[in-house]
Amino acid sequence: MIKVYGVIGDIPALNMILNHKSHVGYPCCWFCQLEGVHINGKRQYYYDENVPLRTERSFANDSRKAQNCPGDINGRHGISILESVADIPLPTSIIVDYLHVTLLGHATTICFHLYKNHMSRTQHDQLDGKMRCQRFSHTFNRKIKMIDQPYIKATEIRNLLFYCILPMIRESLHFDTVAHFGLFIAGIRVSIIILDFYEFF
Repeated sequence: MIKVYGVIGDIPALNMILNHKSHVGYPCCWFCQLEGVHINGKRQYYYDENVPLRTERSFANDSRKAQNCPGDINGRHGISILESVADIPLPTSIIVDYLHVTLLGHATTICFHLYKNHMSRTQHDQLDGKMRCQRFSHTFNRKIKMIDQPYIKATEIRNLLFYCILPMIRESLHFDTVAHFGLFIAGIRVSIIILDFYEFF
């Protein structure tokens, strides 16, 4: 017997298989109905203590209503093929992956924001020079790229965050900014350690 506990993938693939609104539409979140705001080409969701969460029942009801509508109902375009396959109902069975959300999403956005909005041109040149000179072990498959280069891979962002960014920016940015960014990196590290711990046992 095969059990399907969840579905994981990048955002466009998940939206397609879930029959859900694109990640640039309103409301595009699978777990809540916050519409968010569009800023600098990115969808931003501000903290709200009263988030209108989607329940398994509301997700299924919106899917059924949208099935016969020309538009969408709360971001749903219709019934997903996973509804008849998954053993755990949607949206509970949707797994958000670390690579796309954390590394290519939040981390890349924060790095780019700090680089563009909190550093001078001279500081850009100094940081770029430090990044070019950075040496990694031969076991690293990818070297780090400059922050403003397009098409940065997730492994390059991970290497940048975990192994070299904090010492490189500590003289260029305000102490509190570097400390806050360090907490963000520590949070990512802790979540990875917890996941590794559960996989080990």
